[in-house]
Amino acid sequence: MFTLLFLVLVIVISSTLLLYPYVKLSWLQAVAGAIIISLPFERIPSVNIAGGTLRISQILTALGIYLFLILFIKKDKSLMKMNLHNKSIWIFLFFLVSLPSTLFVISGTRYLITMVATTLSFGALFLVSNFTKNLKQKVFYLCLAFMLVTVFALYQIVGDLIGLPGTLTGLKPMFSSFIFGIPRVHTTFNEPSYFANSLFLFISLFFFWSVLEVNIFKVSAVKKASNFLQKIALHLQNSKVIQWCHKNYQLFYHISISTFIVLFLFTLSKSAWVIAPVLIVYCLYFGRKYNMHYFTKFFISLGISILVLTGILLIFSKEARETVNNIYTHLMATVTRDSATAMERSFNAQTALVDLYPQRAITGIGSGQFGSYARDYLLSGLSTITKPEEIIVFNVYIEVLLEFGLLAVCVFLYIFLHSLWANHQQIRIKDKELFENDNEITTVSETKRYYLALRLALGGAILMFMLQWNFISPIYINPIFISLGILLNIDQDKLLYYED
Repeated sequence: MFTLLFLVLVIVISSTLLLYPYVKLSWLQAVAGAIIISLPFERIPSVNIAGGTLRISQILTALGIYLFLILFIKKDKSLMKMNLHNKSIWIFLFFLVSLPSTLFVISGTRYLITMVATTLSFGALFLVSNFTKNLKQKVFYLCLAFMLVTVFALYQIVGDLIGLPGTLTGLKPMFSSFIFGIPRVHTTFNEPSYFANSLFLFISLFFFWSVLEVNIFKVSAVKKASNFLQKIALHLQNSKVIQWCHKNYQLFYHISISTFIVLFLFTLSKSAWVIAPVLIVYCLYFGRKYNMHYFTKFFISLGISILVLTGILLIFSKEARETVNNIYTHLMATVTRDSATAMERSFNAQTALVDLYPQRAITGIGSGQFGSYARDYLLSGLSTITKPEEIIVFNVYIEVLLEFGLLAVCVFLYIFLHSLWANHQQIRIKDKELFENDNEITTVSETKRYYLALRLALGGAILMFMLQWNFISPIYINPIFISLGILLNIDQDKLLYYED
């Protein structure tokens, strides 16, 4: 471990001396854009180092922080002229108020791994919110990347059902159809629940672009290629597939949303299923508000399609009926705790939380230390846990409260809740500006409609992420922080709503 750290230090010092005179703000902006595009790639590709997994978004974030520090040290004029988002100070404050928790760390290695991961998640938020340039194109590239992930998800389902091994499908054995009746698809994400989490974002994006009649293939079009990525995008724009999507963008949205919903069901994520009605109500409210005519047609056609397809499968497919029965059995086993994991059966988590919290209520016990402190609560004779220090809380809010302290969880909640509130206020302001004279949707600038839809979608998705945090942990799930970074970046562009 120390040898690796020494090697990394030597590489960083050497590269700094070499790159110092040449680093420019545009490099940092390019990295921030790449972080957005990397959002779906949480497991594939990744690198295992010193007991931890480095994801591509984390590698890019580390590079971005490195470039920012060089620019800051050399007092780059372009950087010094920038007004950083006011949430940046709150990110710094989170780590400042959590410093006392380091005094109570038991497992230094576990602390280092989790603290680095947490720093990189907040680092991604900082970089994306402040240094993303040309947000429309970056979000468009992100959507294209997610469509590739969607194709891979469909391949995982078909591959597993026809009997391909996990080495070819990329599906973990614990999520195969052998266990649940159908494969619990997770594509490039670590867990099906994380994939379901990301689907909230893209269902919201495509739904609100569709409701507000925004053609992303037009709004995000590259007019001039000044870098390698834009040259690729320009080439793709001229392809027959993109040209078809451009002409039939509403049909593209409908097909995509239907596919996302099917994949969402295939995740079999109970936590995501439980909170899904919240997103449905959110979409119902705003969809009906902005485009009642389209909204009615969309939901009627989508509902009829799902009912007809489900009916056909259940009537004519014995396998489909068996699958539904297997899913029902699995869900009932969850309710009765017959399907509890080895960790759940051998660990008295509730007792551990109740006993541990009062001991360090203000300071916290240190990042990633819950398992080390709670090892005494393993039920003797039943435990199959070989690494108790890696036990997690399965609730981000309780985890932050217990490990980082009371002040840290307050700062953490402020960053997310205030961002959602500020976004809601901006939606109200833009709604009044754009539609105060009962303007028709199509009479309002498409760029303005695009950003209104983006705000609506990100607001809904981040709300869903925060609800799901009641059932999952750890804190360092990068797509959530990247999504918030995109939302905050909208505020950074003062000319946004004056574009035509």
